[in-house]
Amino acid sequence: MLVLLFALPAFANEEMESRKITKGPWDITEYKKKSTKEFSHCVMSVDFTAPNKKASEAMKTRQLSVIIKLNHDTSFNFILMGYDWNLNKGKKYNVRSEYDTGKVYNIDTYSDNVVGKFLDVNFAADGEWTENFMKAKSVKFWIDNTPIGSFYLNGSRDAMAELLNCFAKNAPDVTFGEGKEPPTFGEGTQPPTFGEGQ
Repeated sequence: MLVLLFALPAFANEEMESRKITKGPWDITEYKKKSTKEFSHCVMSVDFTAPNKKASEAMKTRQLSVIIKLNHDTSFNFILMGYDWNLNKGKKYNVRSEYDTGKVYNIDTYSDNVVGKFLDVNFAADGEWTENFMKAKSVKFWIDNTPIGSFYLNGSRDAMAELLNCFAKNAPDVTFGEGKEPPTFGEGTQPPTFGEGQ
């Protein structure tokens, strides 16, 4: 997955050094520019194997990866990667995600221009979205109304908290912009410390 990721503009950058920890099935990785040690971004990722049998034949894949990248400018990249996908490169697709919390998100995006296996959704940091992702236990995905499958989000709460904490540790002076609410951890929830006990 990591090699293919650099086909995306969101990851096409100068050489990086990274540090990774694991929370349940999720990997959380912080990236710094190798030459200057300057913080670049934090990423959480998970691989789902054997997707739901109800997935459309056209979109079936042995493995679906979900990658969430929190950038230094506080924007997110929400990336879906199907190892067996052969998407039309650079084509516009509609990505729909429906969570068991009742929240539904629809957004248009484009497939990558290199390998045709990625859909990269970029959006501004939003407290509601992160809260919802942390609370959800499962999610269903559609691409252009074609079902991809249903997936359990085991450990997503701790992983998202760790992602946000990775960002806060590395970019404490970065604000989320006037009128924007920063991602929150939920009432009564304390984020774990990045790397604690690792």
